[in-house]
Amino acid sequence: MAPKECIPSHVTDTGFTVLHNPPDPCADIIFIHGLQGHPKNTWTKKLAIKSKQQKVSGNFSTRLGRILKSGSQSGPSQPCPIPESLSSDGSVFWPESCLPEDCPSARIATWGYNSAVTRFFKGPTNQNTFYDHANDLLMDLNRLRKGHRERPLIFAAHSLGGLIVKQALCDSKSATGNEELKLVVESTKAIFFFGTPHRGSSFEAWGRLAQGIAAAVFFDTNGRSIGHLAVNGENLAQLEKSFGKLLYERKFQIHSFHESLGLMGVKGLNARVVEPWSASVGDPGREKTDTIDANHMDMCRFNGPADRGYQKVSAELRELVEGVEGQFSETSQEDYDAFLYSFQIPEVDPQHVSDPYENTGNWIFSNARFRSWIRDEHGVFWIKGKPGSGKSTLMKHLSTSRNLDKLILTPRSLVKTKFFFTSGGSHLDQTLASFLQSILYQILKQRNDCYQRLLPQLHAHLKKCWEAECKRRWKNSLDSMKQPAASQPNEDQNPQGSSQTKAQTKKADFMPKEEKHYTTKEKCVSLVWDAQTLTILLLSAVEEEKITSRMLLFIDALDECREADRDLVQNFLKRLLAASKKSPVILDICISSRPDTAIDIVIDEERTILMQEHNESDILTFVDGELISRSLNLRGRDQYQALARRVIEKSDGIFLWVLLVVPRLRNAIRSGERMSTLTDLLEELPERLEDLFRNIIGRVSDNHLVETIRMIQLVVLAERPLTLEEFRHAISFPPGCPYLSLEDWEKSDEFIEPGAQVAQLIESRTGGLLEVRTSVHSRREEQQDNTQYRPFRYHSLNLRRKAMNAGARLKYKFQSSANESALLSTHMEQKDDSADGDSEDTEDYEEFGPGSTVRMLHDTAKHFFLQGSGFEQLAQLLTKSKHAQSAHSTLKSLDGSYLAMGHAYFAETCLNYFRLDGIVHHFVSALSKVISFSDVNVTLNTCVALEGNRYPLLRYGIPNWLDHARKADEMGIDQASLLHHVIRRAKPEVLVGIAVENNLLSWLVCLKSCFPSLDFDTPSLSYGWPMRTAVKKRYFRIIHFLIDAGANPNGTSGGPETTLKHACRDADDEMRLCLLSRGAKLDQPYLIAPEGMIIRL
Repeated sequence: MAPKECIPSHVTDTGFTVLHNPPDPCADIIFIHGLQGHPKNTWTKKLAIKSKQQKVSGNFSTRLGRILKSGSQSGPSQPCPIPESLSSDGSVFWPESCLPEDCPSARIATWGYNSAVTRFFKGPTNQNTFYDHANDLLMDLNRLRKGHRERPLIFAAHSLGGLIVKQALCDSKSATGNEELKLVVESTKAIFFFGTPHRGSSFEAWGRLAQGIAAAVFFDTNGRSIGHLAVNGENLAQLEKSFGKLLYERKFQIHSFHESLGLMGVKGLNARVVEPWSASVGDPGREKTDTIDANHMDMCRFNGPADRGYQKVSAELRELVEGVEGQFSETSQEDYDAFLYSFQIPEVDPQHVSDPYENTGNWIFSNARFRSWIRDEHGVFWIKGKPGSGKSTLMKHLSTSRNLDKLILTPRSLVKTKFFFTSGGSHLDQTLASFLQSILYQILKQRNDCYQRLLPQLHAHLKKCWEAECKRRWKNSLDSMKQPAASQPNEDQNPQGSSQTKAQTKKADFMPKEEKHYTTKEKCVSLVWDAQTLTILLLSAVEEEKITSRMLLFIDALDECREADRDLVQNFLKRLLAASKKSPVILDICISSRPDTAIDIVIDEERTILMQEHNESDILTFVDGELISRSLNLRGRDQYQALARRVIEKSDGIFLWVLLVVPRLRNAIRSGERMSTLTDLLEELPERLEDLFRNIIGRVSDNHLVETIRMIQLVVLAERPLTLEEFRHAISFPPGCPYLSLEDWEKSDEFIEPGAQVAQLIESRTGGLLEVRTSVHSRREEQQDNTQYRPFRYHSLNLRRKAMNAGARLKYKFQSSANESALLSTHMEQKDDSADGDSEDTEDYEEFGPGSTVRMLHDTAKHFFLQGSGFEQLAQLLTKSKHAQSAHSTLKSLDGSYLAMGHAYFAETCLNYFRLDGIVHHFVSALSKVISFSDVNVTLNTCVALEGNRYPLLRYGIPNWLDHARKADEMGIDQASLLHHVIRRAKPEVLVGIAVENNLLSWLVCLKSCFPSLDFDTPSLSYGWPMRTAVKKRYFRIIHFLIDAGANPNGTSGGPETTLKHACRDADDEMRLCLLSRGAKLDQPYLIAPEGMIIRL
């Protein structure tokens, strides 16, 4: 028991009262009472024996007090032993008298606020709502925890107090710019809910009755707090959404207790106040649920340590505190975050996949095959579908929807993970290693206990990577030293007579600090995760699981996985399924792909569905929402329904086809076309997606063909999706543009406004094949839970409408066709009827925030240009154009490759951007400081740090311009023109290193021409580095050039590890034959390096 001096003599009605405060607490446990409660009385069990008359009789006012008064009892009291914790007044305040013995290392406090429906004789009711109380709690917590705001936090809340906690945590998460308040939600480890009405209380009517009677006898009341307990009330529903999103993002635990008894003593009050369905947040993966044998008022009052209810609660609290004390000290929490960060890869939630349109995708939850699979709790489920049928959107819906949780019958520990392969993103979105890394990251984020089990393996791999990092730093230190390695110091420099070389005496200056001086966080920067290590960790996570748990794994677009890795992914899944059968883990894997994908995993036919056979209702919903319902003021519904049915028939289950066709029909409707014209238009549209793409680009104006090609090249060839601002600057500063500064461009007639105008330009130039994906939404949308999906809207329709609003305000004159002008005129005369209900006064381009990206509408459209005839179709139009024939030769290479010229255009655009007045001095300065190829991007990143906000294309250009140059060079486009821009700003030896590292043969040819005496064996690094790098990267054309230029084919003169031995060790037969043909040797004696040369021993 806590020392007597630690127990406060008085618990204040409002604010914090600390009940137990050990010297160095490992966690804070905060108790928060509910409606009509008190920071002490709510948690106090009164054991004084009452007379039978007091217990049974009493008029209505007495029984009314039992509803309102926090001290009411539930039915006949059961005999129990008198506990040692009984106070002098015959009561047990268990957070103060019992809990400190079970959780001695935690600080325990109770918090009070005025939640009275009626204050009786205590004065007026506090008129604050639970929003105000939540803010008060947040501020009080911030003051209470000053100096220890990162300490783990555990809440215990009764009834309305649980809503206050939820709102306070949501407020903490959204406290932008206030890191202290954000620490409240970040440090929260668990919440204990006692009868909290997460979905509303059916008992509200009785509370209002009591409130009304109290008001009739002249007592002040507050109806707002109790008003929030209406079943599915608006405020409670909004809080449920916000907290659901928070719960999905954070890693704290939920413990929900619900009452088993109803209130007794008043006719009609025999039901439970909060039913079990309302007392649970509905997340089986994070939530533990249990029952306490008491009514709503008494469920958090215990008569001592022997009380069964106390034993349930204290056991969970004790386990949490012990876990925090043993596993999550400040150091271990920092280690956990560091390891977790090392696994994180971009876009776990894929931006390239659209959210489902409103009220679509829910058919899957009633599908008999799917329900049977999810309830059988094992195996693989395969969702097959044609390209564009909506597979990825459905998978995103499944992986985040709480409707899925409702189908899971058992409340086991649930872990949901997902990965979306895509050929439209970076190479990281297509490989086995990135798949494994993402899955492991999601598991460890949701299961701290899994992290603890894997910790020895994580540290072992960290040690291996850290040792390699130390060696790399030492070698880089040697590379940067200017003194010859073979020179010896004189006696004055080495008074002890040591025979160490000068390089060796300086070793301590360049080696990292002793290992014990580095934290795990500092070491984690060296972590490199390979597929083999990740496979071992994931299999261990499943095989070593000790408790019955369930894992759902959603894998989208398996057919988009890199071909070399696809079989490896399937082999891993087989091993994972086999491991799960030997452990308590129930593993369910849901895969989506095209029907012709070769899947080597045995899948029962009853565990497959074909998208085209089930998405007709979704297509009808979309057409009804975007075409029929918005056109009733112009036509009869029956006519449009007939048109919609024909759209569905022609789509053949391809949702993408519908997304492209509906806007064309809407434009015609808004232009006042007759139904016969609409029907003819629909029949003229091709049914195959590829033919529809051709139809769309065939409508591009001759004046805009060059710009259209450039825009598409930028999007399909980008190493990652460009943000809207990066794209705006990329199309504004092409090679040869006349602007020398941003100011020149902003004052010109070619300036493009950010946000709505550039989005409209993208729409009009590409016919909707490119779109803007937004990730920054209005305040209203940010408050929505991710389980309540924002309606997917065909972005070009919204962007067109938003651009028109913005254009009207800014008085911009967009170039548009006659049809677009008619549409603009129609729109400006009519009230905006958009689905989201935004008024014209809304700031329309708030939506285009920093995270908005420009993408192809769908991967099939990207394939049409990368692998199909998309660019050739545009080329044919360009050839016939009178306005753009002169530009035709600059858009494709001599062999007709638009991809090669696209990469060259990208690289030139980036370098041209670097020469703007505000950047060029930073760029030149950084380039002149580059010592070796390995730090070229690190050094140039100083430009991004200094000017990245003002010049957004720097963020993409600096790390990627050489990649585009390399690809163009490999495709036969000479990149010497780029070299001429930098040749005077960097050392020739450094440029050799950059050229070899990036396979830029044209740069090496140019450097040899400009510097005839240049030694290609010694580019300011160790001797033979260029040849070794070319062999390692398998750049055969670079190897032949270097040997022809006089380089040593063995790649070294300081040791036996020749390039040929390296090729033999790696079993690279092609490289071995290449080197043998050029005179390479398997072994060679140690040679003396040329005087002054740095070698590696």
